[in-house]
Amino acid sequence: SKFSPGAVLIQEDDTGFQHPVAFASRKLGPTEIKYSVCEKEALGILFAITHFKNYLYGSEFIVYCDQQNLSRIKTLKDPSSRISRWFLTLQEYSYKIIRKPGRLNHMADYLSRARYPNEDSVSITDIHEVHALNSNCTEFNLSSFPIEELIAKQKSDSYCNNIKSKLESNFQFSPKSPKFFIKNDLLLCYRENTGRHDSKAKLVVPQSLVQNVSQLCHDNNSVAHSGLSRTLKRVKVNYFWHGLYHTVKQYIASCHSCIQRRGFAKTSKAPVQRIPTTDFPFQKCAFDAVDPLVTSTFGNKFIIVISDYFTRYAEAYPVPNIQSSTVARVLLDFISRHGIMETLYSDRGSNFLNEAMMEVYQRLGISKRHTLSFNTQGNGLVERLKKTLIDTLSHLVSETQEDWCQHLPLALMAFRNAYHRDSGVSSLWEGSCHAL
Repeated sequence: SKFSPGAVLIQEDDTGFQHPVAFASRKLGPTEIKYSVCEKEALGILFAITHFKNYLYGSEFIVYCDQQNLSRIKTLKDPSSRISRWFLTLQEYSYKIIRKPGRLNHMADYLSRARYPNEDSVSITDIHEVHALNSNCTEFNLSSFPIEELIAKQKSDSYCNNIKSKLESNFQFSPKSPKFFIKNDLLLCYRENTGRHDSKAKLVVPQSLVQNVSQLCHDNNSVAHSGLSRTLKRVKVNYFWHGLYHTVKQYIASCHSCIQRRGFAKTSKAPVQRIPTTDFPFQKCAFDAVDPLVTSTFGNKFIIVISDYFTRYAEAYPVPNIQSSTVARVLLDFISRHGIMETLYSDRGSNFLNEAMMEVYQRLGISKRHTLSFNTQGNGLVERLKKTLIDTLSHLVSETQEDWCQHLPLALMAFRNAYHRDSGVSSLWEGSCHAL
């Protein structure tokens, strides 16, 4: 529109359905408002691509815009110097521009018509002081490095230089090795027919950045010091370097925060009978309560956890007590969003098996199953979930530990977005959420 550019990042699935991934818009400056219609549209393309560069770099994509002239910008004989300069900036991206009228490009058109308040009219009373929070983790993101700096670090790396030399000499790599290629002077790679994550392009990380990538995929608050298998999965989605497994394993083994929380898993010598497999999500669920924690600033002392056997999706509710009325309220909240399960497993706690709760199960048509007394292995799904949440929270809470309620959603996100060893995918059945 005349006042702001709008952009929507969309991914199309195999059936042709378009899923929105992210949205963006901003207010045009006083000088930008004076641009011509074509220049404003070109500025919108520049804004959209640079805003979503972490998603788009290294991939081919299509840009839909409302200007017919921009769809053939590469063939125009005399474009304006401003537009030429902008599109010269976008030469490192691989894209095609197609005209799409605003009446058919609903979401982007709507965002472009958003009105922003006048910054000059903000009064002092509208400005609130924001205090920074101390984090236990050092965050790092490769997007903070300019592309030119990544290219320079690859050029100074002996392994990357060796691969580039072999590519230039048409060297035949082993069939088991990744497929290396160079795009805009950046060394990338992928693997063929080895899963949906391995087929995407990955950055070949120079040795000088290996420590930073390991730190990003393990220490970041959104992943919260997950274990070896989950960290490896997260690294392999976007990065590659020689000796990746041993480097990540060594990094996790030397992580000071993990060493403080590390324990020894007790293995059962007797064979454990498996719970029958499920046919669809939320057919069979299990729930339990985490032992009393430090009373939080919100007055909560317990966590009631519920997990689905099919997807491994989990919910965690901070509660002040675990009386039957509280347990029933939590169960109804879970059911209101995920439906009524056929079977529900728990231990033999009186708060799960008293007369009031048994009446709740009967009215909802839930088949209630319980494990043997003092046998945590019988309800292993939620027992493992409880341990993971406690370990994750230990890396996030302050010294007083009274803020664990505020960090519980972040710990849940880390668990839901992690890859499970038995299924090989995350518990988000629609796909992993963006964390890094």
